[in-house]
Amino acid sequence: MSTEEGQQVQGKDDLIDMIYQDRDKSGKLKILESMLDDWFSVAKDRSKVLIFSQTKILLDVISKVMRVKGMKFKRIDGETNVSKRMNIIDDFSTDED
Repeated sequence: MSTEEGQQVQGKDDLIDMIYQDRDKSGKLKILESMLDDWFSVAKDRSKVLIFSQTKILLDVISKVMRVKGMKFKRIDGETNVSKRMNIIDDFSTDED
């Protein structure tokens, strides 16, 4: 598979890397990244943020952004085992970091 710019995409990880590298071309990702930077630089009270997306690939890109920035996060998507979802929510709700 190749993109309009002729970049070769072998699989999902390549696609995520390509979107991450080109995130400056996405106004929504630029704004989200800026908001996260601002939020976590001033949120001294251990406030938390919830991010919702309609697509799993966008969650993959957002997860990569957060990993690169060293931000802790929890993730639930359609592939998350139903029996584990409540534990993830509880961890998010009670985690002090």
